[in-house]
Amino acid sequence: QKGKIYRSNIWGILEFPQDGKRNVGTGDTNIHEQDIPRVRAALAKHIDDNSEHFESTYRVKDKDERWIWVLDRGKIVERDDKNRPARMTGTLKDISQIKKAEERLKLFAKCIENISDAVVIYDRQFRTVDVNKAFQRITRKSKAKMIGTSLTFSRYPESFTQNVKKHLITKGTWHGEIESLRDNEPYLTDLNIDVIRDENGNISHFVGVFSDITKRKETEAELRKLANSDTLTGLPNRSYFQANQSRLVKNRVPHALLVFDLDNFKKINDSMGHQIGDVLLCKVAERILAIGRKQDTVYRLGGDEFVIVMPGIESEDILARLAQRLIEQFKAPINYDDKVCRVGLSIGMALGPNRENLDDPQRLLSNADLALTHAKTNGRGRFAIFNQSIAEAYKTEKDLAAQIRNGLLESEFVPWFQPVVTLDTLSPVAFALKYKWSHPERGLLTSQDFLPVSEVHNMAIEVGLQILESACLHMREWHANG
Repeated sequence: QKGKIYRSNIWGILEFPQDGKRNVGTGDTNIHEQDIPRVRAALAKHIDDNSEHFESTYRVKDKDERWIWVLDRGKIVERDDKNRPARMTGTLKDISQIKKAEERLKLFAKCIENISDAVVIYDRQFRTVDVNKAFQRITRKSKAKMIGTSLTFSRYPESFTQNVKKHLITKGTWHGEIESLRDNEPYLTDLNIDVIRDENGNISHFVGVFSDITKRKETEAELRKLANSDTLTGLPNRSYFQANQSRLVKNRVPHALLVFDLDNFKKINDSMGHQIGDVLLCKVAERILAIGRKQDTVYRLGGDEFVIVMPGIESEDILARLAQRLIEQFKAPINYDDKVCRVGLSIGMALGPNRENLDDPQRLLSNADLALTHAKTNGRGRFAIFNQSIAEAYKTEKDLAAQIRNGLLESEFVPWFQPVVTLDTLSPVAFALKYKWSHPERGLLTSQDFLPVSEVHNMAIEVGLQILESACLHMREWHANG
């Protein structure tokens, strides 16, 4: 009644809260300014006999000038003859740690509610307990509609859902990409589900977290397409060809490679322009696709070079018939606007894998390229299947090219002067210059023995210059000697 505290066994860190009601005579207070109105209102309600007891949680400053949370409970146990409070008893408890835990829980709850990833909580029977805002936004399903529903994956058989549940119970976690329906449109999510256990280690809940990865998957697919496709024709490109062909060789899958390029394409590209050339390549791709089987794949390696990979082909007869069909198909002209283009094909083919290319996928492509080169040497619009004779011819040509290169370094190419005489007097009036190769092992070789190979390997000009230079030196010496 006098506003004095007669007994207090409070811990030594705190003066009794100065609320201005139970301890009159001072205007100062150690209760937080945001809490004092609420404390006084609760006290007034109890003093006016409008509540059975007084209870309030608030912040109060301790002796070290720090704010701590307290739970203040009290009850008026005695009133005077005018019903004014005469005595009040109660307890004061430090609940700072409890309040901190509550604040953390509130923070966690706000984070879960407001994060961009969807969160769904299931009970032990896999019934939905709660979902956050992101879940409702991603799935377009309200919380009210979801509460109580069972975990299920509508786009998958029931056995899939049961396997996920078993995996969760035995392993404690599950992760996967899931396809679902949203407004009757499919979308993809990256889903993680984990077990929550109580203090006894028993499963109490399951929590699922997922994000919408539909756009990401579409972007990844587009990037893969750009990385593995030819931008002009839309056909798979060289890198995709190398990956798939390596897989076929690694898995010992019998298959055939058909490598071909267009006859006279450069002339068309130069004379009609690159735009026409691009259209022509697209038309060529369409024709090739129309001929092959469903399981065959057509690739554009670059320029006018194409490849067909044909799994399961082991017969040269089948290859020959297909090559002939391709060649016949391209005898018909290709029309674009008012322009007519005629292009032919030269085709090189190889079968594999075999002992020679079992561990080298690139070897099979090289063999097909050699067959293509061999086909072109016999004229345009032809095909060839790689065999041992082509391999031996290539080795011979390669060895000869190396010898020519060495012959240039050693100045082994010499002029051979053939006199030109008049028929009446048989007197020399000029000399015809012939190309000869003074080969260190094979003796004097004529131009027919080396010029074709030097032309293929871009050494013909060097050979001609070396012979011409030698001829000029001879001429100068002859003039000097009269």
